[in-house]
Amino acid sequence: MKKTLLKIAACISVVVLLAATLPLSALAARSLTDIDSEIKEQEQRMAELEKQISANKNNKAAYEASLAEYEVEYTKVLGLIEEKEAVIASTGEELDAKSEELNDTRESIDRNQALFEKRLLAIADINSTGAVMGTLLSVNSFSEFIQAADAVKRISSRDTELLQELANQRERYARQKAELEDTIATLNAQYEELQGQRDYFYTKAQEMRTNIANAEWAITEGEQAYEESEEKAAELKAEYARIFAESQRKGSQKGDGSVRWDGPLKWPVPGNTRISSWYGDYRSNTRGHYGIDIPAAEGTPITAAASGTVITSEWHYSYGYYIVMDHGDGLRTLYAHCVQLYKGVGSYVSAGEAIAGVGNTGNSFGAHLHFEVHDNGARQNPIGSGYLSA
Repeated sequence: MKKTLLKIAACISVVVLLAATLPLSALAARSLTDIDSEIKEQEQRMAELEKQISANKNNKAAYEASLAEYEVEYTKVLGLIEEKEAVIASTGEELDAKSEELNDTRESIDRNQALFEKRLLAIADINSTGAVMGTLLSVNSFSEFIQAADAVKRISSRDTELLQELANQRERYARQKAELEDTIATLNAQYEELQGQRDYFYTKAQEMRTNIANAEWAITEGEQAYEESEEKAAELKAEYARIFAESQRKGSQKGDGSVRWDGPLKWPVPGNTRISSWYGDYRSNTRGHYGIDIPAAEGTPITAAASGTVITSEWHYSYGYYIVMDHGDGLRTLYAHCVQLYKGVGSYVSAGEAIAGVGNTGNSFGAHLHFEVHDNGARQNPIGSGYLSA
């Protein structure tokens, strides 16, 4: 057991010694590259989360608007249902009264029918009026009665009036009964339709409430995830700055342990590729032009040509508002004549991230970006030296 522990300890010692003898540039470069990659992953995740949060907020607003509409319609339908219930109740009372009236009418018809039959029997011979009685009792209107005139020639004028009233009562009874039945059927159909609308709007409102709750949950989850990524990115940037500062402290010349951004530089004013003044152009003050000028509208975003740390962010009588970024191993970029500076000294910035706005400050004659590349203290041609692609 002791021998095993001694072997493990010996192995650890060898690993530590090997790590100590490795060039700082290899360790730091790998670390910074990894950290920068992780920072980009977190920033990409934050951008995606921001889109999701925005979409969920838009969805929530749409659901809330729909909910408000459904609630308004639901309230309207409830009011209509109350009105319809009142009408149905009133019609029910009317129907009860009409039913009593119809019952009275029916009783009157029955009485007149019985009276009429007695009168027919009284004035006619049983054998001769059996068929006539059947004919007379089957009529439904006075017009039918006229058509059967041959069978009732011996009926008196009073009997004729009684028969006409009997037919009229039958017609009136049938009509009033049908009208009441139609009214009740119509009211019931309208009531059922309103109940269906009430159930529909209630269901849709509940659906919108569920959607709103889900959207709120998604927003909360997204914001929490965004905060986590934001905190993680801040930690990574702080770690990057710490390792970067340590590497710079150990050495500032190529090959002596410092770290260099080894990727191509990104164009600092996306969408604006015209160069109005090139590197080396002669100036009236007899000094050469140590950068390139990229004209653009004032306020156009200026983005970092590479990931790195802001080491200067201030006013200069000639540069105006300007920023200098350190990308490691002595490679720096300068952005001058800005209208506004977005980043302060010590800020870690990812490649392509906005750091300032194009302006016309300092010794400038029109809104543009003056862009310089410094490599170990020497100004370089951003285009001719291959740092940028025009």
